[in-house]
Amino acid sequence: MLSSDKASSAGNLNFEDNTIIDLVMPPGMQISPIISDIILKYNHIFILDTQGQLYSSFNQYGWNIGNSKRISYTFVFSLNDLYKRIESIRVFNNFVLVLDSITFVCDVSPLSIKSFSNLLWSLVYECSATIITINHYRIDKNKNRFELIPRMGGFWRRIVSYQVEFTDLQNAKRYRLLENKLNEM
Repeated sequence: MLSSDKASSAGNLNFEDNTIIDLVMPPGMQISPIISDIILKYNHIFILDTQGQLYSSFNQYGWNIGNSKRISYTFVFSLNDLYKRIESIRVFNNFVLVLDSITFVCDVSPLSIKSFSNLLWSLVYECSATIITINHYRIDKNKNRFELIPRMGGFWRRIVSYQVEFTDLQNAKRYRLLENKLNEM
């Protein structure tokens, strides 16, 4: 069951290891500082980027991704390539995997989201992985007013351990945290 919404206006995000964390980002928000606070404690960091935006953003914040031995950064252009890259990291344990953007999966093949979530959870259980997915908002017209809702929807919220909805483009410390108690190990 999802815990009640927790609104926060300060502090760093802290999550348990071996979970799936979904970060829901508004357009234009810099994600690199948020992710770096979460992932730097890991020895093996795998970043699969379907949009190509994280690479320059990370280097802008002083991460020398091209020369780092603990960070593997890969551009992914197809769903098949994404599956192959994920399967190739199964030889590691206790790593973090960052997927930007998870909406790529549902955009390319909406019916594959269930099998994809099974693949991610198998990494969590078999490899002690922590997975961070980047989700985005879409505009929804509801009762004659527009609102931003996560593109992956309620189904994805029930699959992940945590969902963080960033609510203020100017301030990354303003967010709503949803914790899914059903996915505890």
